[in-house]
Amino acid sequence: MQSPVILHWNSNHFVVLYKVKKERDNTYSYYIADPANGKIKFTEKEIKRYWLEEKEDGIVILTQPTIIFYETNFPKQKNDWSIAVSL
Repeated sequence: MQSPVILHWNSNHFVVLYKVKKERDNTYSYYIADPANGKIKFTEKEIKRYWLEEKEDGIVILTQPTIIFYETNFPKQKNDWSIAVSL
């Protein structure tokens, strides 16, 4: 499974799993962006507790851009600093 993916979390909202990292001790760390709590790092045991339901089933939403995404030239947006510099 490629990240980022969207997980149904704690049976009440959605979070983004944006990174999975293999640690030196051969365990994995899971990095979650949660709208309610910000960015958090979880162990495999912790992520299973919040993501998987009683039957060991969890909901995941996978997305993949189409070729149109890569071919589209999106206009560059100015950030707040560009406005301040122009003053």
